[in-house]
Amino acid sequence: MTEKNEQAISVLLAGGFGHAVCVFDEWMRDDANVNLVGAVQTLPDETLDGFLAHPWSAQFTPEIYQNMAEALAAEKPDIVVVSTRPDLNVEVIEKSLHAGCYVIAEKPIAVDETGLLRLHKAVQETGKPILPMLGMFDTPAFVEARELMEQGI
Repeated sequence: MTEKNEQAISVLLAGGFGHAVCVFDEWMRDDANVNLVGAVQTLPDETLDGFLAHPWSAQFTPEIYQNMAEALAAEKPDIVVVSTRPDLNVEVIEKSLHAGCYVIAEKPIAVDETGLLRLHKAVQETGKPILPMLGMFDTPAFVEARELMEQGI
């Protein structure tokens, strides 16, 4: 990420469903210069409590929003972590990209081909990437499989 003497990267959390804590774990492990500035409840019955109680996010006092567009306009985050119900991902990711944000998103990033094509178009239009959450990259079985593949076995 950035050096500690540079300005911190600002993050907006969108949703309370999924594996955002895997991203938080990495930032905590790496002592990344990343600050949680806001969180959006993407569904009326969606709780953010679990994510906000994580040791990384608990060090911040993010503004809580009910509206994605309002949160993006108010916070102007560098990164949006999209971790909501899969059928909402396309809309939330698309809004984030068009607001100029990089996106780290829960999988699946789209639930159908139409949604995937919308996201592809948004990435092309904005030049901003979508990074899917791959929280199992350091699971011992996957590490060993990757090492065996690299060795040609």
